[in-house]
Amino acid sequence: MHRALTRTAIVSGASIIALSTIALSGSSVANAQVSPSPSTSAAIASRAVVAPAVVVARVLPTTRSTGWAASGISHLTVYKGPYTITRSGTVIDGKSINHALTIMANNVTIRRSRILAGNDFYAVRQSTKFRGLKLQYVEIGALPGKHPDRAFYGGTGVRLDHVNVHSTQRGIVITTGMSVTNSYFDGFSNSTSNHASAAGTLGGTRRVRLINNVFGCGTHNCSSALSVYPQNPYGGNSDWIIDSNQFNGGSYCVYLGNLPSERPNTSIRFINNTFGVKYHANCGLYGPVASWSRPTNTWSNNRWFAPRSSKHKVLVRYPTVPLIT
Repeated sequence: MHRALTRTAIVSGASIIALSTIALSGSSVANAQVSPSPSTSAAIASRAVVAPAVVVARVLPTTRSTGWAASGISHLTVYKGPYTITRSGTVIDGKSINHALTIMANNVTIRRSRILAGNDFYAVRQSTKFRGLKLQYVEIGALPGKHPDRAFYGGTGVRLDHVNVHSTQRGIVITTGMSVTNSYFDGFSNSTSNHASAAGTLGGTRRVRLINNVFGCGTHNCSSALSVYPQNPYGGNSDWIIDSNQFNGGSYCVYLGNLPSERPNTSIRFINNTFGVKYHANCGLYGPVASWSRPTNTWSNNRWFAPRSSKHKVLVRYPTVPLIT
Protein backbone atom coordinates (compact mmCIF):
# COMPACT_ATOMS: atom_id res chain seq x y z
CA MET A 1 0.00 0.00 0.00
CA HIS A 2 2.98 2.27 0.28
CA ARG A 3 4.14 1.83 -3.30
CA ALA A 4 2.08 4.81 -4.42
CA LEU A 5 4.49 6.97 -2.45
CA THR A 6 7.49 5.62 -4.25
CA ARG A 7 6.80 4.28 -7.72
CA THR A 8 7.82 7.42 -9.60
CA ALA A 9 11.22 7.74 -7.92
CA ILE A 10 14.47 8.07 -9.84
CA VAL A 11 18.93 9.10 -5.38
CA SER A 12 27.01 7.69 8.50
CA GLY A 13 29.02 5.95 10.01
CA ALA A 14 31.93 3.73 9.13
CA SER A 15 32.54 0.04 8.68
CA ILE A 16 35.88 -1.32 7.62
CA ILE A 17 36.49 -4.48 5.65
CA ALA A 18 39.52 -5.79 3.85
CA LEU A 19 41.01 -4.05 0.84
CA SER A 20 39.73 -6.04 -2.13
CA THR A 21 40.09 -6.07 -5.89
CA ILE A 22 36.66 -6.03 -7.49
CA ALA A 23 36.20 -7.33 -11.03
CA LEU A 24 33.31 -5.08 -11.98
CA SER A 25 32.47 -7.17 -15.01
CA GLY A 26 32.13 -10.34 -12.94
CA SER A 27 29.21 -11.83 -11.09
CA SER A 28 30.86 -12.12 -7.72
CA VAL A 29 33.09 -10.16 -5.39
CA ALA A 30 36.50 -11.41 -4.36
CA ASN A 31 37.55 -11.39 -0.71
CA ALA A 32 34.45 -9.57 0.46
CA GLN A 33 34.60 -10.69 4.08
CA VAL A 34 33.07 -8.28 6.53
CA SER A 35 34.86 -7.21 9.66
CA PRO A 36 32.28 -4.88 11.23
CA SER A 37 33.34 -1.84 13.18
CA PRO A 38 31.28 -0.25 15.89
CA SER A 39 31.46 3.06 14.13
CA THR A 40 29.27 1.87 8.30
CA SER A 41 15.19 6.50 -15.79
CA ALA A 42 14.12 4.82 -18.11
CA ALA A 43 15.84 1.66 -19.19
CA ILE A 44 18.46 1.89 -21.91
CA ALA A 45 19.52 -0.51 -24.64
CA SER A 46 21.59 -3.39 -23.40
CA ARG A 47 25.15 -3.57 -24.74
CA ALA A 48 28.00 -5.62 -23.40
CA VAL A 49 30.20 -3.57 -21.12
CA VAL A 50 33.37 -4.88 -19.54
CA ALA A 51 34.79 -2.54 -16.94
CA PRO A 52 38.36 -2.92 -15.76
CA ALA A 53 39.10 -4.12 -12.25
CA VAL A 54 39.26 -1.41 -9.62
CA VAL A 55 40.62 -1.41 -6.12
CA VAL A 56 38.04 -0.50 -3.51
CA ALA A 57 39.28 0.49 -0.06
CA ARG A 58 36.47 -0.73 2.16
CA VAL A 59 35.99 2.24 4.46
CA LEU A 60 32.57 3.79 3.96
CA PRO A 61 32.84 7.22 2.34
CA THR A 62 31.86 10.53 3.91
CA THR A 63 31.47 14.07 2.62
CA ARG A 64 35.13 14.59 3.53
CA SER A 65 36.45 11.63 1.56
CA THR A 66 34.49 12.32 -1.64
CA GLY A 67 34.26 15.15 -4.16
CA TRP A 68 36.98 17.39 -5.52
CA ALA A 69 38.25 18.56 -2.12
CA ALA A 70 39.22 14.98 -1.23
CA SER A 71 41.35 14.58 -4.36
CA GLY A 72 44.38 16.44 -3.01
CA ILE A 73 44.02 19.69 -4.94
CA SER A 74 43.45 22.93 -3.04
CA HIS A 75 41.58 25.09 -5.54
CA LEU A 76 39.59 24.97 -8.77
CA THR A 77 39.79 27.11 -11.88
CA VAL A 78 36.62 28.47 -13.51
CA TYR A 79 35.27 26.43 -16.40
CA LYS A 80 33.99 28.60 -19.26
CA GLY A 81 32.53 25.97 -21.54
CA PRO A 82 31.52 24.31 -23.68
CA TYR A 83 28.59 23.07 -21.61
CA THR A 84 27.59 20.57 -24.26
CA ILE A 85 30.50 18.17 -24.79
CA THR A 86 30.63 16.71 -28.31
CA ARG A 87 34.26 15.55 -28.59
CA SER A 88 34.91 11.96 -27.52
CA GLY A 89 37.77 11.53 -25.09
CA THR A 90 37.38 15.00 -23.58
CA VAL A 91 38.94 15.39 -20.11
CA ILE A 92 37.79 18.11 -17.69
CA ASP A 93 40.09 18.35 -14.67
CA GLY A 94 40.21 20.70 -11.68
CA LYS A 95 37.32 22.92 -12.74
CA SER A 96 34.55 24.86 -11.02
CA ILE A 97 31.56 24.39 -13.32
CA ASN A 98 28.59 26.62 -12.49
CA HIS A 99 26.31 25.22 -15.16
CA ALA A 100 24.64 21.94 -16.09
CA LEU A 101 26.55 19.69 -18.49
CA THR A 102 25.23 17.71 -21.46
CA ILE A 103 27.50 14.96 -22.75
CA MET A 104 27.07 13.98 -26.42
CA ALA A 105 30.27 11.95 -26.79
CA ASN A 106 31.97 8.73 -25.74
CA ASN A 107 34.62 8.22 -23.06
CA VAL A 108 34.45 11.66 -21.48
CA THR A 109 36.21 12.03 -18.13
CA ILE A 110 35.43 14.63 -15.46
CA ARG A 111 37.68 14.57 -12.45
CA ARG A 112 38.62 16.68 -9.43
CA SER A 113 35.84 19.14 -10.24
CA ARG A 114 32.64 20.68 -8.84
CA ILE A 115 29.44 20.94 -10.87
CA LEU A 116 26.70 23.25 -9.55
CA ALA A 117 23.54 23.40 -11.67
CA GLY A 118 20.62 25.81 -11.84
CA ASN A 119 16.96 24.90 -12.29
CA ASP A 120 17.87 22.18 -14.78
CA PHE A 121 16.34 18.75 -15.15
CA TYR A 122 19.77 17.13 -14.84
CA ALA A 123 23.00 18.57 -13.47
CA VAL A 124 24.89 16.10 -15.67
CA ARG A 125 23.30 14.17 -18.51
CA GLN A 126 24.86 11.92 -21.11
CA SER A 127 22.74 10.86 -24.06
CA THR A 128 21.91 7.13 -24.11
CA LYS A 129 23.53 6.98 -27.56
CA PHE A 130 26.93 7.28 -25.89
CA ARG A 131 28.99 5.39 -23.35
CA GLY A 132 32.03 5.40 -21.10
CA LEU A 133 31.47 8.56 -19.04
CA LYS A 134 33.71 8.69 -15.95
CA LEU A 135 33.39 10.94 -12.91
CA GLN A 136 36.22 10.75 -10.40
CA TYR A 137 36.38 12.91 -7.27
CA VAL A 138 33.53 15.10 -8.51
CA GLU A 139 31.01 17.06 -6.44
CA ILE A 140 27.52 17.61 -7.89
CA GLY A 141 25.15 20.10 -6.29
CA ALA A 142 23.02 23.19 -6.82
CA LEU A 143 23.78 26.85 -7.33
CA PRO A 144 22.55 29.04 -4.45
CA GLY A 145 18.77 29.35 -4.54
CA LYS A 146 18.43 26.86 -7.41
CA HIS A 147 16.87 23.41 -7.47
CA PRO A 148 18.03 21.04 -10.23
CA ASP A 149 15.65 18.11 -10.48
CA ARG A 150 18.11 15.22 -10.78
CA ALA A 151 21.83 15.02 -10.32
CA PHE A 152 22.96 12.56 -12.93
CA TYR A 153 21.95 10.40 -15.88
CA GLY A 154 24.49 8.58 -18.05
CA GLY A 155 24.70 6.32 -21.06
CA THR A 156 26.14 2.80 -20.98
CA GLY A 157 29.22 1.81 -19.00
CA VAL A 158 29.34 4.82 -16.68
CA ARG A 159 31.81 4.86 -13.78
CA LEU A 160 31.41 7.04 -10.70
CA ASP A 161 34.15 6.94 -8.07
CA HIS A 162 34.58 9.16 -5.00
CA VAL A 163 31.62 11.29 -6.12
CA ASN A 164 29.64 13.47 -3.70
CA VAL A 165 26.05 14.28 -4.70
CA HIS A 166 23.88 16.64 -2.64
CA SER A 167 21.37 19.53 -2.76
CA THR A 168 19.53 18.39 -5.90
CA GLN A 169 15.89 17.33 -5.60
CA ARG A 170 16.70 13.75 -6.57
CA GLY A 171 19.87 11.74 -7.05
CA ILE A 172 21.28 9.51 -9.78
CA VAL A 173 19.66 7.29 -12.39
CA ILE A 174 21.34 3.89 -12.62
CA THR A 175 21.97 2.67 -16.17
CA THR A 176 23.27 -0.51 -17.79
CA GLY A 177 26.94 -1.29 -17.20
CA MET A 178 27.27 1.29 -14.46
CA SER A 179 29.69 1.04 -11.55
CA VAL A 180 29.50 3.29 -8.50
CA THR A 181 32.23 3.02 -5.87
CA ASN A 182 33.39 4.91 -2.79
CA SER A 183 30.74 7.62 -3.25
CA TYR A 184 28.34 9.58 -1.04
CA PHE A 185 24.74 10.47 -1.97
CA ASP A 186 22.70 12.37 0.62
CA GLY A 187 21.55 15.85 1.63
CA PHE A 188 18.91 16.25 -1.07
CA SER A 189 16.50 19.19 -1.09
CA ASN A 190 13.05 18.47 -2.51
CA SER A 191 10.13 20.79 -1.81
CA THR A 192 8.07 19.56 -4.77
CA SER A 193 5.52 16.79 -5.25
CA ASN A 194 8.18 14.71 -7.04
CA HIS A 195 9.22 11.52 -5.28
CA ALA A 196 12.89 11.50 -4.39
CA SER A 197 15.47 8.72 -4.19
CA ALA A 198 19.24 8.68 -3.78
CA ALA A 199 19.67 6.21 -6.65
CA GLY A 200 17.40 4.09 -8.76
CA THR A 201 16.17 2.59 -12.00
CA LEU A 202 12.72 1.94 -13.42
CA GLY A 203 13.78 -1.39 -14.94
CA GLY A 204 15.64 -3.28 -17.64
CA THR A 205 19.04 -2.32 -16.23
CA ARG A 206 21.87 -4.87 -16.33
CA ARG A 207 25.44 -5.39 -15.17
CA VAL A 208 25.47 -2.88 -12.31
CA ARG A 209 28.03 -2.67 -9.50
CA LEU A 210 27.31 -0.59 -6.40
CA ILE A 211 30.21 -1.10 -4.01
CA ASN A 212 31.17 0.78 -0.85
CA ASN A 213 28.83 3.77 -1.07
CA VAL A 214 26.49 5.69 1.24
CA PHE A 215 22.96 6.22 -0.08
CA GLY A 216 20.71 8.46 2.02
CA CYS A 217 17.40 10.20 1.41
CA GLY A 218 15.81 12.28 4.13
CA THR A 219 14.15 15.00 2.10
CA HIS A 220 10.42 15.62 1.50
CA ASN A 221 8.54 12.92 -0.43
CA CYS A 222 11.45 10.51 -0.25
CA SER A 223 10.73 7.07 -1.70
CA SER A 224 13.92 5.25 -0.82
CA ALA A 225 17.67 5.35 -0.63
CA LEU A 226 17.80 2.77 -3.46
CA SER A 227 14.99 1.74 -5.81
CA VAL A 228 15.57 -1.23 -8.14
CA TYR A 229 12.16 -1.23 -9.76
CA PRO A 230 11.31 -3.81 -12.46
CA GLN A 231 8.55 -1.57 -13.74
CA ASN A 232 6.57 -2.33 -16.89
CA PRO A 233 7.29 -1.93 -19.74
CA TYR A 234 11.04 -1.97 -19.02
CA GLY A 235 11.09 -5.33 -17.26
CA GLY A 236 13.28 -6.89 -14.62
CA ASN A 237 16.81 -5.84 -13.77
CA SER A 238 19.61 -8.41 -13.78
CA ASP A 239 23.24 -9.02 -12.83
CA TRP A 240 23.69 -6.51 -10.01
CA ILE A 241 26.23 -6.59 -7.20
CA ILE A 242 25.19 -4.38 -4.28
CA ASP A 243 27.99 -4.88 -1.78
CA SER A 244 29.17 -3.08 1.37
CA ASN A 245 26.95 -0.01 1.08
CA GLN A 246 25.01 1.84 3.77
CA PHE A 247 21.37 2.90 3.32
CA ASN A 248 19.27 5.48 5.18
CA GLY A 249 15.83 6.97 4.67
CA GLY A 250 12.77 6.76 2.46
CA SER A 251 9.46 4.99 2.88
CA TYR A 252 11.55 1.84 2.78
CA CYS A 253 15.34 2.05 2.56
CA VAL A 254 15.49 -0.26 -0.46
CA TYR A 255 13.09 -1.65 -3.05
CA LEU A 256 14.42 -4.84 -4.65
CA GLY A 257 11.42 -7.01 -5.52
CA ASN A 258 8.47 -6.89 -7.88
CA LEU A 259 4.70 -6.63 -7.96
CA PRO A 260 2.74 -9.66 -9.22
CA SER A 261 2.19 -7.92 -12.56
CA GLU A 262 5.92 -7.34 -13.09
CA ARG A 263 8.80 -9.52 -14.21
CA PRO A 264 11.16 -10.12 -11.27
CA ASN A 265 14.70 -8.90 -10.82
CA THR A 266 17.22 -11.71 -11.33
CA SER A 267 20.86 -12.37 -10.37
CA ILE A 268 20.90 -9.65 -7.74
CA ARG A 269 23.62 -10.08 -5.08
CA PHE A 270 22.75 -7.93 -2.07
CA ILE A 271 25.58 -8.65 0.36
CA ASN A 272 27.49 -7.11 3.28
CA ASN A 273 25.34 -3.96 3.40
CA THR A 274 24.21 -1.99 6.45
CA PHE A 275 20.88 -0.35 7.24
CA GLY A 276 21.24 2.85 9.27
CA VAL A 277 18.91 4.82 11.50
CA LYS A 278 19.90 8.34 10.48
CA TYR A 279 16.38 9.33 9.41
CA HIS A 280 14.12 6.61 10.84
CA ALA A 281 14.42 4.03 13.60
CA ASN A 282 13.75 1.26 11.05
CA CYS A 283 15.97 2.74 8.33
CA GLY A 284 12.94 3.64 6.22
CA LEU A 285 9.70 5.00 7.59
CA TYR A 286 8.08 1.57 7.19
CA GLY A 287 11.17 -0.63 7.38
CA PRO A 288 14.50 -1.49 5.75
CA VAL A 289 13.35 -3.44 2.68
CA ALA A 290 9.98 -3.45 0.93
CA SER A 291 10.30 -6.60 -1.14
CA TRP A 292 12.71 -9.25 -2.32
CA SER A 293 12.51 -11.54 -5.35
CA ARG A 294 13.66 -15.16 -5.13
CA PRO A 295 15.13 -17.67 -5.95
CA THR A 296 17.84 -16.44 -8.36
CA ASN A 297 19.03 -13.63 -6.07
CA THR A 298 21.41 -13.67 -3.10
CA TRP A 299 20.82 -11.94 0.24
CA SER A 300 23.70 -12.38 2.67
CA ASN A 301 25.28 -10.72 5.71
CA ASN A 302 23.22 -7.54 5.69
CA ARG A 303 23.10 -5.92 9.12
CA TRP A 304 21.83 -3.01 11.16
CA PHE A 305 24.06 -0.02 11.80
CA ALA A 306 22.56 1.42 14.98
CA PRO A 307 25.39 1.92 17.53
CA ARG A 308 23.06 3.09 20.32
CA SER A 309 20.58 0.29 19.85
CA SER A 310 20.53 -3.37 20.82
CA LYS A 311 20.02 -4.28 17.17
CA HIS A 312 23.42 -2.89 16.16
CA LYS A 313 25.14 -5.44 13.88
CA VAL A 314 22.11 -7.74 14.02
CA LEU A 315 21.32 -9.47 10.72
CA VAL A 316 18.50 -7.94 8.68
CA ARG A 317 16.16 -10.50 7.15
CA TYR A 318 14.44 -9.92 3.85
CA PRO A 319 10.63 -10.05 3.83
CA THR A 320 9.17 -13.46 3.01
CA VAL A 321 6.06 -11.81 1.58
CA PRO A 322 5.88 -8.47 -0.26
CA LEU A 323 5.16 -5.53 2.02
CA ILE A 324 3.76 -3.50 -0.88
CA THR A 325 0.85 -4.06 -3.20
